[in-house]
This record gives sequence, C-alpha cells and structure tokens, in this order.
Amino acid sequence: MVRGALLEEKPQVSRTGQGWAGTLWLDGYPMRIAPDTKLRPWIGSFLSFRTAHLYDGSIVTSPPPASAFPASLFQPNTWATYRGSRLADGTILLDRIGLSPNLPYAGCEKISAELTPTIQLPNYATRASGSALFHGRRFVHSKVLGILPDRNVQDYVSRLGTSLIPQYQTAMPETNAAEVHFRFYVVQSAGATFDDLVSNVDALPYVARPSWDDAVLALPSGVILVPTSTLTGVGSDAQLAAILSGGIASVLQGQSCTVSYENSQSRETYPDDQMGANLNGMNWAAFTYGFVLWRDEQAIRIGIRQRYLAGYDIGEAPVAWAAAIGKPFTNPLTDPTQSATGIPWYTAYAFDYISQFYSDVDYSKLKRGRAEYAAYLKELREADPEAFDQRR
Repeated sequence: MVRGALLEEKPQVSRTGQGWAGTLWLDGYPMRIAPDTKLRPWIGSFLSFRTAHLYDGSIVTSPPPASAFPASLFQPNTWATYRGSRLADGTILLDRIGLSPNLPYAGCEKISAELTPTIQLPNYATRASGSALFHGRRFVHSKVLGILPDRNVQDYVSRLGTSLIPQYQTAMPETNAAEVHFRFYVVQSAGATFDDLVSNVDALPYVARPSWDDAVLALPSGVILVPTSTLTGVGSDAQLAAILSGGIASVLQGQSCTVSYENSQSRETYPDDQMGANLNGMNWAAFTYGFVLWRDEQAIRIGIRQRYLAGYDIGEAPVAWAAAIGKPFTNPLTDPTQSATGIPWYTAYAFDYISQFYSDVDYSKLKRGRAEYAAYLKELREADPEAFDQRR
C-alpha cells in the first residue's frame, strides 16, 4: 500500500547502528520501521508530497544514510508518505517513508476563509439566538443558522469536542501557521436549513469531508456546527465523541486542501483547449474516484484512534452515526448475539477496524458517559424543545 497522513502521535523510534527502528501510529495504523526501511526528508513541492501517496511515485529514491536523517522529523505535526506491507496482525512493516514539516498552503487558507461563517454569538442573558452566516461567491444564496442561546448547552459540546483535539494541536501556539482554531457551536436545526447547508457545502468544488457524515458540519477553518437534531439522536458522551472526532480528523488531515491542490495541478497539466479540458476531466475523475473512499476510511480510523487516546469508549463509535440520523441498531461489539449484516459500509468498516486493532482494550476503563449525557439532554430539551418534537 502507498498512503499518506499527518503524524499525530510521537513515534517510538531510535537510531541504531544499521538505521532507524521502532514503532509509530500513523494514518490510524500501527507501523514498524526496520533498519532497512528507506527514509527520506521530502524535498520539493509541499503539496505534491501530500498527494504522492495517491500515485506510486518515487518518493524515496536515493535516500540519505540513516545518520543524515534528521531526528526532528519524527515528531507530531509532520506529514508522512509511506509504503509498506501488512503483516498477519495488521501491523504495517514499512518499506519506505518520507517525512516533511507541516507547512501552510495558500490554497487551503483561501478555502478556509471562504467557508468560514460570520459568527454572531448569542445573548445568553436575554436568550436571543446567535447566528452563523455563510455568504460569498461559493453560495448561491446566503445561508444562516441560528446558534442556540444556552451557555451550558454550548459549553458541554465545546468541552467534549476540545478533549478530542490531538495533544500536539492543543499545545501549539497560535502563532504557528499549522494551528487550527477549533470552535464548536450548537445550531438550531428547525426545518431543512442545516441539511440544505450541508448539501450546498458538499456540492462546492475542492471541498472534501466525510461523505457519510451528515450529522455535523466540520469546516476546514476549524468551525464545527452541531445541529440539535444530532444531539437528540445520540445517547452518550462516547457517541457524541464519535460524531465530532471524524470531523476533527478530516480537518487536521487537510482533506479539502489535498482536493484543492490536486484540482489546481490538473488544470495546469494540460492546455486550455477542448482536448485539455477532456484530459483534465479524466485526470480529476480518476483522482476523486480513489480519493473519496480513502478519505472516508481515513477519517473513521483516525477519529477512532483519537477517541481512544482521549479515553472514550470506542465500542460506541460504530452505532453513533446511525443513532444521530434516527436509525439506531444493536451494537454487535457489545451484544455478540446480534449480526452485523445490513448496516452501512462505514459502520461495518468501523467494526472491522476496532476488532482488528483494539481487541485487547479494557472497555471498563474507557468513558461512556451515558448518565452525564442523559442529564445534558434534559437541559437541551428546555433550551430547544422543538428539536425533540422533530425527532418524534
């Protein structure tokens, strides 16, 4: 396999007499670096490195000797493109890996700016709703969502969401260009306004987010909008953590940035004529065909990994998305008598991933938060009873 991702955990590797050796978690997988693994600091276009995993390019030809490889690259907030083979236990034995610092990309900054809504915070004293206003050339019509005017409801989601942000991000100073300012807002979901907005964003060019997730809207800028209809559907802190962490993973892994970059490269590859347009279309179609499934699986894997590191019960994850949209089912992970057939592919993928890489987890030590969430729902019902009426 040839893939790439942002390194979010510190690798346990060291230099030996023959090369580097050790283990790391990357792209949601446990990986092993052996002394004969080829390592290379990436030199060249930053974004071409980030998309190199989609093509089996020569990313590590003429690698430098192990003694010349900078140890500073074995840190979180580093992009890694890797190739390896899967062992019987699921661990990936790396044949080669290229590493590059996480540097800003102008195209991503532009997308983030265009998709960042203008936020008007609620007046909690007078119970006046706030607003998230989307406007600009990417929206046919301005879209506005009401922000629920209940401080406790808002703070609960913000605290839980913040707990899922990887440690390297929370420790990063705001002056670092790679720092993402995550903001979580509970928005009123009366009518079809939220669904319309999600459809509008999904239809925009160069934007990537998990195609299966309509429960929240996580934008490249770090703004994450959570509709009250989602909150009334899930039944625990761990389930809400599942909903939020997939969006956080998509943002931090720069999935929209990758799409933006690849599309710009496609436009520059061929001349601006009919033949060039046809070739561009074929090139872009081939890219998106492989990228959509890959990005969706990546968001699931990394989201589950970050939930586990944050201490939440990952066994609650696979059922969370179905519960959020009002289609719950019995969890085969917690009830072995139930079959896992007839469920969405992404839920089955989450089941398989957890079963393979977290089979020895002691779930009694992980947070589920059902009682806490039940108390939260009581407050939410007082703040937005219409959300519960819609659920019925």
